[in-house]
Amino acid sequence: MATGQSDLWVTTFPTVTTFKLREHGYRTIYLNERLSMGLAPESLSEFITQRSRWCLGTIQQVFTRWSFLGPARVPLILRVGLLDSVLYWISGAIFKLMILLAPILYWFSGTTVIRARIPDLLYWMAPAVAASFLFTLGLSEKLVLPVIADVTQFLTMFSISRTVVQALVRPFGRKFKVTEKGISSAGYSVQWNLLSRFASIAILTILGMLIHTSSFSPYHGRPGYSLTVFWSLLNALLLFFASVVCVEPPKRRLDERFATNDGGKVVLEDGKELHCRFHDLSLGGACLIREDGWRSLVGPASLVLDQGRIAVPFGGAARGQKTGPEVPVYSGVAEATDRASIHGLLPPRRGIGKHSRGCARPSESHSFVTFASGPPWR
Repeated sequence: MATGQSDLWVTTFPTVTTFKLREHGYRTIYLNERLSMGLAPESLSEFITQRSRWCLGTIQQVFTRWSFLGPARVPLILRVGLLDSVLYWISGAIFKLMILLAPILYWFSGTTVIRARIPDLLYWMAPAVAASFLFTLGLSEKLVLPVIADVTQFLTMFSISRTVVQALVRPFGRKFKVTEKGISSAGYSVQWNLLSRFASIAILTILGMLIHTSSFSPYHGRPGYSLTVFWSLLNALLLFFASVVCVEPPKRRLDERFATNDGGKVVLEDGKELHCRFHDLSLGGACLIREDGWRSLVGPASLVLDQGRIAVPFGGAARGQKTGPEVPVYSGVAEATDRASIHGLLPPRRGIGKHSRGCARPSESHSFVTFASGPPWR
């Protein structure tokens, strides 16, 4: 290629490659179509590692010829976009940290961070904040929520702040750390390092506020008192949510579920057939839906799919519950679902990658089928 070898020494090398392509007259086009499916970070530590790597790579590009002020022949819009990314990483995490520490500074030193009353902030600032929230909500198709976004930034602010300082001092010469994905977890995992930091900040914030809630406190009547009380309560709420996220539950399933709507049937031991439809399917299990429920399913049976070419025996019983229990399948599910995907049971056009309701929890030794009642085309 005219651009030469990919710049793997920049951790966000796809961005640098885009700049190099534009410099040589090529165009990169965003295709709003899902052509493949990948895994997102499945643990908090890996999520933080990924964000820190993105931060490092963005700052590294500033020190190359493809910086927003570099000599490379790239369009202005790319320079502005890179500058925006750099400002986001440099200021975002540090600003969030300052937001958390500002009430503590006020309660224990009397330093007023904002000289304003709550009515003034509501009049001047609330419309701009509300407009920003609504715009972000609409642009992200309700994927970026205000409170959730703040909690996400709290989770990464310590690591990002450290990465910013290290990258500005020594941008290169660091080992590339890959984000591990597809990790299974059998039990709860607690990120004590983060949890202790959030708890410490929350305790100091609430303690400082409680000390000065007395009407005899000299802080009453000072500029910013009412605002800092509201600020402290909001920070405590956000820190509570961030602390909850630090407790990671076990992974719900070992295999990715694929949404489908194909038919199948359950053949009972006495030969009776119960026709149903697949709600989702994977190498580790399936979710079946039957309009009339599963009251007739008692004892061992076989799951027949792919027009009778594949039969999966399983044991267990569904005793009339509306959503059904999880019935273990002791053999054949992995082979069956793999062959089914080849025969067209899971075509790409049918919403690959979507999670469904009524999902099973596979164990290390079993695969599961979940039975749910409902319309056949649900």
